[in-house]
Amino acid sequence: MLSLAYRACSLGGLYPACYNAANEVAVAAFLGDTLGFMGIAECTAIVLDHDWSGGADSLDSILDADRRARDIARSFIKECKR
Repeated sequence: MLSLAYRACSLGGLYPACYNAANEVAVAAFLGDTLGFMGIAECTAIVLDHDWSGGADSLDSILDADRRARDIARSFIKECKR
């Protein structure tokens, strides 16, 4: 997970916000017993594979990216079903 965090920071843009959003959703799914432990990193990586290079130049752009990242993470978790 640390390497994913470093990757998100080095890519800049909206990647760090989307990393955080995906990680929060994945950890909540793990704690709710709907995602295995190893799925946390996999889910976060899937989200980071999308293009988040847009500028974090407004609160609206950050919140929109956060929402989209959480939606992608939730979709991944639904498809995983442990």
